[in-house]
Amino acid sequence: MALPLYLSPSLLFLIAVLVLWSIVWKGLALWRSSRLNQPVWFVLLLVINTLGILEIIYLFFVAKAPRLAPKPVERRMPPAPAKKLSKTSKKRR
Repeated sequence: MALPLYLSPSLLFLIAVLVLWSIVWKGLALWRSSRLNQPVWFVLLLVINTLGILEIIYLFFVAKAPRLAPKPVERRMPPAPAKKLSKTSKKRR
């Protein structure tokens, strides 16, 4: 007795692989859109299911992280050596 097509092991395996593929890309894209403070993209990526295609496009072409200018190097002078107080100046205090 043959199984119906929708219960075929190869079809179930293909569906499982596609679901895993989609979950990974969706998670990465949602994380990136939230880190970049892009709520419109977050909602679009959450609602639209394209098996990872929209997520890949977003990650590689849209969500470029803003380039931050390198921090200027702050040069500090070494602390001046403490002056030793003489015995006479201690007595005046």
